[in-house]
Amino acid sequence: MNFNQSVKVKLTDFGEQILRSRHEEWNLHYLERGAKDIGPYLSKADPEGYTSFLIWELIQKFGPYMSLAKPEPFKGEMIFLKGDPIEQPII
Repeated sequence: MNFNQSVKVKLTDFGEQILRSRHEEWNLHYLERGAKDIGPYLSKADPEGYTSFLIWELIQKFGPYMSLAKPEPFKGEMIFLKGDPIEQPII
């Protein structure tokens, strides 16, 4: 397995909430330093409801929230995509 490989998962409401909160924290960080507003959080889900991540990025963003008795940030199968990694900004 290559941690730069792309996967896609179906985020739960909790998973979307994690990404939204993270986006808002980064936006505040930028605004406090005089940068422009990065805009509202927009879901990156495809028409089938899957959101793509590099494996390392999925671990970084959701790892701290994954434990027994905690809500799941994503459900179902993790689909491993073949080919080149999907380009996504790191936020």
